Amino acid sequence: MPQDVTDFGAVGDGSRDDTAAIRAAADAAGPGGTVYFPNGTYLVGSNDPNPFRYPNDGSWNRLTWEGESAGSVTIRMDGGWDRAHMVFRLESSNQTVTDATFKKLAIDGNKQEQGSNAIGLCVLTDGDGLFKMRDCVVKNAYNAGLKLTGSMDADIQYCEFDNNGYPSNGGHAISPNQTASTNTQIKWTLCKNQGGVDIDVGQDTQGVDWQTVLVERCVLRDSYRGSLKLSPENDTTTVRNTQMLGNANTQMPIKENPSNVPVGTVVLDDVLIDGSTWAGIDMPVPGLMKLRDVAIKNVNADDHRGGGMHLEGMDVSGGTISVHNVGSDNRGDAVSFSDSSGSIEKVIYDGTSSPSSWSDGGIVKSAVAGSPLQPDVATEDAVGPRTGTTDSSQSGSTVDPAQYGGYQTPSAGTVDWHVPLNENFEKIEADILDLVQRIQQLEQ
Repeated sequence: MPQDVTDFGAVGDGSRDDTAAIRAAADAAGPGGTVYFPNGTYLVGSNDPNPFRYPNDGSWNRLTWEGESAGSVTIRMDGGWDRAHMVFRLESSNQTVTDATFKKLAIDGNKQEQGSNAIGLCVLTDGDGLFKMRDCVVKNAYNAGLKLTGSMDADIQYCEFDNNGYPSNGGHAISPNQTASTNTQIKWTLCKNQGGVDIDVGQDTQGVDWQTVLVERCVLRDSYRGSLKLSPENDTTTVRNTQMLGNANTQMPIKENPSNVPVGTVVLDDVLIDGSTWAGIDMPVPGLMKLRDVAIKNVNADDHRGGGMHLEGMDVSGGTISVHNVGSDNRGDAVSFSDSSGSIEKVIYDGTSSPSSWSDGGIVKSAVAGSPLQPDVATEDAVGPRTGTTDSSQSGSTVDPAQYGGYQTPSAGTVDWHVPLNENFEKIEADILDLVQRIQQLEQ
């Protein structure tokens, strides 16, 4: 049974601290239960820089933190902290944290009211199992909105990350920085206005391939340092059907850190990169880049190195890409390669230097003038939290059929039923398959 935080004394008026009441509700929900928030704004952390640090005994494992409706429940960190503070700290000294789910909540780090020496996160994970987030907003963290460490996989869908970090501290929206082999998927999510980048994969540990990340059907826009940063711990990061949009301050949509250290594989498939002061893709590091239907335009406005795309020491493979309007006078290089290998079948260009001046090392097999590609990308009205109903009739949303009870009718004469494996139907599928097995045994 869900434990309603108001039954434990929470008021949700945005002024009285509700930390103790919410913790009491979590204790009552115990492992595997639900902490439920009616609509309201819940002030927390007035007397504790880590209001929801998980206990050492595992009693909060597998908890679900769920709001009444997306967009109407906010958990806000109180101001005044001049040191490290975290709203949700999924970490214990005994390393006992396992699994967590967040639904229909806004988590507000309230960075504008913290001290100048603060270090602040909205959510930190350091555990095992799966971190799951649906229809949530994570905003105003002094540093990172969501930092994933330990060995916890992550599944983030229909969420929004807004205004996390400052340009001075490079705070990011989502940081898959796990210290073990993990899988993180980010789908139907909007990231905007970060001081750092939207998605920061890996840290600086060399010689390990820990993070496998999928970014699909997302919109990443207007963040100061860019959309995607890769570091050495990255194994493979795949970006599909996604827009990476910049404003007049956005530096590099796709970048690396540090330089000259291998960063694994990056796959870009149906991606639009539009707007930056540096190259749209700037990767002066060893690694592997795979490109298909990538459109790059309106980049390198400040005439830095590399033009539209700059690679050093990287192996590249690709079909068709387009590069348009590079540099302040639209005469920057479309692509620039140094000590790289591989091939790109075709580059479509305009508003760039002529093909004869490209430093491509023979990698580009064909170059033609023409209009930009139109990749199949998500639009902003189709991403972010779903409010109200979540069926296919909801305006501005796209429903993932795997979340609802759809199934594929088996072919005639077969019993190969398929029911989506999710929280509602996993047991049903197991029961059906068990029944089929018993019937087949009886028939034999």
